[in-house]
Amino acid sequence: MMAWKPHSEPLPDELNTEALDAIDAHIRVTLKPATNQQVVSAIRRLRQHYGEWSQLTETEEAEVWRDWCLDFRAYPHALLEQACSLWRNSTAKKPPTPGQLKDKVRVEQERLTWAAAMLPRARTALTDPDRMWR
Repeated sequence: MMAWKPHSEPLPDELNTEALDAIDAHIRVTLKPATNQQVVSAIRRLRQHYGEWSQLTETEEAEVWRDWCLDFRAYPHALLEQACSLWRNSTAKKPPTPGQLKDKVRVEQERLTWAAAMLPRARTALTDPDRMWR
């Protein structure tokens, strides 16, 4: 399998099975849903920069964590980490809501989802010299 580094290299020049496999592997890893533990870890780290929630009771804090986990169920872990990084490095003075974090990477998620949907079509194109797959 080809060693493609998606964040430091352009897409492969030549469309071949090896290139499609590398792109597919990258998409699968990037779109892998976060676990509850990963959501809590990412958001806890982000919120430490803002010092909020210090006034919450233990029960209230548990309810807030439950909401964050529900809001990010099936949301890609890599994109959650990217959103947290974008927020930390923005000029925002307050912590984000779940929707604000999701908005930070929505375009990237849509792009990757579209690319994943196109991979079978690209694989067919490789094996169909008459281009009947269109």
